[in-house]
Amino acid sequence: MGGPAGPLDDDVLERRRRQILCEMTTRETPRILVAFVVLTTAYDVATAISGQRHGLSTYLTGIAMAIYLLSMGLLIKSEFLTQRMSPALFASAVVVTIVALNFEYALEPDINTLGIMIICLAACGPLILLWLPFLIAMVVMSAITTYTVLAFTPFHLVDWVITVLVAVGMSTMLLAGRRASATRLAVATVTIEAMATRDPLTGVLNRHGLDVASGTLVGLAERVSQPVFAAFVDVVGLKRVNDNFGHQAGDLVIQRTARAVESNARGSDIVVRWGGDEFLILGIGPQPDPRSYATRIMLALDLTGLEGSWDGRVSVGTASSIHPDIDALVNAADKAMYDGRSHPSQGIAPATPVVRRKDPEGPVKSRDADDAATGQAPGIGQEQGPDVCAVEPALGGP
Repeated sequence: MGGPAGPLDDDVLERRRRQILCEMTTRETPRILVAFVVLTTAYDVATAISGQRHGLSTYLTGIAMAIYLLSMGLLIKSEFLTQRMSPALFASAVVVTIVALNFEYALEPDINTLGIMIICLAACGPLILLWLPFLIAMVVMSAITTYTVLAFTPFHLVDWVITVLVAVGMSTMLLAGRRASATRLAVATVTIEAMATRDPLTGVLNRHGLDVASGTLVGLAERVSQPVFAAFVDVVGLKRVNDNFGHQAGDLVIQRTARAVESNARGSDIVVRWGGDEFLILGIGPQPDPRSYATRIMLALDLTGLEGSWDGRVSVGTASSIHPDIDALVNAADKAMYDGRSHPSQGIAPATPVVRRKDPEGPVKSRDADDAATGQAPGIGQEQGPDVCAVEPALGGP
């Protein structure tokens, strides 16, 4: 849950796109159904006044269809059913409409009714918006309409099939176009959310991201009757790195620490950059031992390029609760971390000088060393010679 903010996750993007499509259907289709009922009712009234249609069955069919469509519009708009069902509900409403229109056409073949059926075929796609209900509806509607038209009017089969294919093709293209727009909107939405909830330097969640994600974690912990733990991780010596080697080196320390923390987090854990040199891990389960947790993080650290500038130490404090208040839990872990600094055996592994070979790219060199050697203004140092040794932590501690 706290992974890096790299390329957009396909699963996240697909879920958001589907959510957007269902929201569009939920928002738009009730008004479309009401407008359709109004227009068809006005048409029936006009034909009745003009004396063009006289069959009682035709009017009863129109009334039943209007009642059904209005009911479906209310159902889609209500919160009784989830938005995920809206495309399928609207597709079923369109199918029922086509069935009713075919029944009217069978009773009294009329070019206007036929035109309404073709419009339904051509216009339903960009409103259904999901491929599966659209394809099912199209197959059913095309089959029913083709049978009715060929059975009750002297249409030539080839001419009618071409008409249906053109209508279906238009509906498919409009559907594809609206889905492409929804995809672009989903990408923009997910990107904006990532920018709002993730730390740009490390890619892990920021505090706002913690607010968004913690509720789900706490709810899951309560369902499985497990405690929630917090582990507070502090980078030891970051200020010295910034002062002596520059903020570029300090940023590298923060990034490497974030990767090490993430590598020790489970998929369900939340990893957060809490502040400048502090990270927070929230997870479900027993409270971890702070010293062993610190050791695991330090073992995972990649100190390439940081030799001589940072010794790779972190301080860890942990806390847990069965029914946690997140703020109180974080404060308890933070306090435990600072207590661990006062009593190193509780949560920090001290550094012991160990000679190792210099990385070919060279470590970050101290500003002071540069100034003394060259007399230049402070800045990120140049690479040192191959005989330079580095200091790294003895992770086991005393």
